[in-house]
Amino acid sequence: MKWVMGLLIALTLSSCASTPVIKEVIQTVNVPVLVECLGGLPPDVRPLKELYNEEQWNRLTTDQRNNIIIAQALDRKVYGEQMASASAGCLSDGP
Repeated sequence: MKWVMGLLIALTLSSCASTPVIKEVIQTVNVPVLVECLGGLPPDVRPLKELYNEEQWNRLTTDQRNNIIIAQALDRKVYGEQMASASAGCLSDGP
């Protein structure tokens, strides 16, 4: 008799339950894709010691030396920008 009462209570309570509301929500999910980290690497900037030996360097005037050093600094800056561009696809752990 207890099980009949339990069954009746369960049926009574189940008839009171409303139908569940189902919502469809579209979400964007980012999926990691493996790509080549580095693009084409720029050529290395040659050090001044490779470009000029000591004798050649000593024959240059101060203005010539300054211009060569400034050109070298610009070459290194361009090299850095090209490396940043080539490695833009790489992931980093830090911010």
